[in-house]
Amino acid sequence: MNMNAPVSGIMTTELYTLTPSDPLTKVKELFEAHNIHHIPVVQLNKAVGIISKADFNKVLHGSRLTPEAAKLDDIMLRNYTCESLMSDHLAKISPNDKIGVAAEIFLDNLIHALPVVDAEGYLVGLVTTYDVIRYAFRDAYPRQDIADLS
Repeated sequence: MNMNAPVSGIMTTELYTLTPSDPLTKVKELFEAHNIHHIPVVQLNKAVGIISKADFNKVLHGSRLTPEAAKLDDIMLRNYTCESLMSDHLAKISPNDKIGVAAEIFLDNLIHALPVVDAEGYLVGLVTTYDVIRYAFRDAYPRQDIADLS
């Protein structure tokens, strides 16, 4: 297993992003429409935060439980913005950093997604624990898109 390969080989580059001023309704729409668990928040194409699906689900009141909870969810989704929910203390990584470095950051900080930024700080991708695990087990479960990174 070559954990010295660059993160650029496993990161996702086609991202759905939000801005700090986007309403939480947009967060809900993105999570429901796509099989994603983290959405970077950007301002002028620079990563300023991230919203995880787990954190988003924690703020909702369980709209499936009662009509009153559904009303509260709707009010919150329409009146709050991404800035109120996003994690803004971001660990970031560069495309040339090694996959092993990403794994260490995940383990040390108990996080599951890292924005990948270029030298100027512009968001160029996202790497997740899923990406690292998939890469680590590429020999046991081969896929063409990661087989060539060795």
